[in-house]
Amino acid sequence: MKLSLVIPARDEASQIADTIRGLVLALEDAGISDFEILVVDDGSRDRTAAIVTNLESADPRIILIMNEGMHGFGRAVRLGLEHFSGDAVIITMADASDTPADVVEYHRILRDEAECAFGSRFNSGAERRGVQSHLHFSAHHGDFRTDRI
Repeated sequence: MKLSLVIPARDEASQIADTIRGLVLALEDAGISDFEILVVDDGSRDRTAAIVTNLESADPRIILIMNEGMHGFGRAVRLGLEHFSGDAVIITMADASDTPADVVEYHRILRDEAECAFGSRFNSGAERRGVQSHLHFSAHHGDFRTDRI
């Protein structure tokens, strides 16, 4: 299963390289080599695009997409979703507020257990709800729970 990561980014020069390197390292350490990381630069005024371009030149799995249209988090996510090529996609944050370990766990769940998974770092806990035979996934700081519903 090829995994696509979409990272919306605006003025993230101070942390984007560490975020991308952390994701690559975590994925490779977990034995996941078939992936792409799409960074959608959403009108950055700093060196975000230049930093991603440098990483892209060293690793073809890293792809910079420039949002030349209207800006905003949702628009950046949508642009990334229009360009991914994997079998599964995870939207993750440029500031690494979603940990690489969470991304690895999402990959496992999407590969082995569910067609769709949702997580939030804002939940104070996880809630499971049933709809037919799909799985719902909720997360809080790495506290993953799944339940067949």
